[in-house]
Amino acid sequence: MIRQNLNPDSAYADIAVHGDGLTPLQFRPSASAATQEIRSTVNAPTQIRIERRGNQFTIFAAKSGEAMTPAGPATITLPDPLYIGIGMCAQDANILGSDGREWLGARQAFLVKSASIPGPMGSRGSSSPVLGAGASV
Repeated sequence: MIRQNLNPDSAYADIAVHGDGLTPLQFRPSASAATQEIRSTVNAPTQIRIERRGNQFTIFAAKSGEAMTPAGPATITLPDPLYIGIGMCAQDANILGSDGREWLGARQAFLVKSASIPGPMGSRGSSSPVLGAGASV
């Protein structure tokens, strides 16, 4: 998840893998706007990635041994600074489960790559910043 700030209505972009395998690029283009999504054609991927190029966010998903398939992009203006992290949600308040630390500890969970980004996680001074993060699930 990449967020503008920690407010509950913050602009953001994320890649989600739901329990039924649905894998969308979810985003709120501005503070307090409704969340939107662009669905990947890959169901139940084993690898995922979200990439930012300027204000364009694209997700990539693949099953083991297959090429990454893009979905998007979506335009979301997120000026520096940004918050980047992993979000987990059971989507059912009646189900009690792990908080995910065991799952994350067993996997290569979050690799952040950046290029042409002179400031901290941002795009100051760069016409085409790239920020990417991915996980093997």
